[in-house]
Amino acid sequence: WSQPTRLPDGILGPIKNKMFVFDDLINLNPMDLARVMRGAPGNALPMALRGAKKEIRDHFLNALPGRSRDMLEEEMNTMGPVRGRDVREAQSGLVDYAKELADEEVIRLPLASDDDEEFI
Repeated sequence: WSQPTRLPDGILGPIKNKMFVFDDLINLNPMDLARVMRGAPGNALPMALRGAKKEIRDHFLNALPGRSRDMLEEEMNTMGPVRGRDVREAQSGLVDYAKELADEEVIRLPLASDDDEEFI
């Protein structure tokens, strides 16, 4: 076997960014998560949360002020059945929006520490 390989600086970050998924949004700091939720278009947020795991949904809801949380819960409850593909599309849209905000340096996506970027 050869020695462990260290990737050149800047290689792994973009790959990890592409692997950022909806469930990872709970790792955003509360202000950044609120900004992503406020900028969600149309019914993307209730649709995305409707199909999310309970702990993910609760995390999002707990990040909102009471009145906003109540309105979002009401909207999710009145949606009726939703298609899995619609949920995935809404979740993907929120992730894309979070990435756009991160690219514009409005928010910061949580990244692994430098120690995690070394292959052993």
